[in-house]
Amino acid sequence: MLEIEQKYLVRDLVRLSETLLENGWICQQTMIQSDEYLRHPSRDFAQTDEAIRIRREDESWMVTYKGPRKGNGVKVRKEIELPIGKTEDTGTRWLELFQSLGFSSVALVQKHRESWRHPDKQDVVVVIDHVEAVGCYAEVECIAQPNQEELAKQTVTQVAESLGLTHAVASSYLELLLDKA
Repeated sequence: MLEIEQKYLVRDLVRLSETLLENGWICQQTMIQSDEYLRHPSRDFAQTDEAIRIRREDESWMVTYKGPRKGNGVKVRKEIELPIGKTEDTGTRWLELFQSLGFSSVALVQKHRESWRHPDKQDVVVVIDHVEAVGCYAEVECIAQPNQEELAKQTVTQVAESLGLTHAVASSYLELLLDKA
């Protein structure tokens, strides 16, 4: 599967929320996410444009690998995300496993996320992220098969334009956090 997304700086959160509601979007979920990004013991993910993280989302844990970004503009990358449990012990044990294999922590990205969906656009999600120490951003994203990549990129762009999102940001939250440090 491919993750197709574009991130935008949110300058007026009230206006974005109003626009989402006016256009039929429904806030389906709010959550707290904590992403522990890991450094590979023998490969520089900053050079290869990859990432691996352990995410805690409310009470659920998952491990995610993100492959290198393809092309310019709307971000397209391979994403493998696997659930790893619903207990604190499970998440910390997975982190211990990675550390035992030589991985080390890069940074912890913490955010409050609102997830919005539209009844007529089930393949698209708009999220509003309040990222600790970084700011407020919106992401428009689709998960698609490789043969649907171009259509998904067009959809992401069209949805963003319809919501008045114009300040695209290419950097990941991890990159933005590290730049501020």
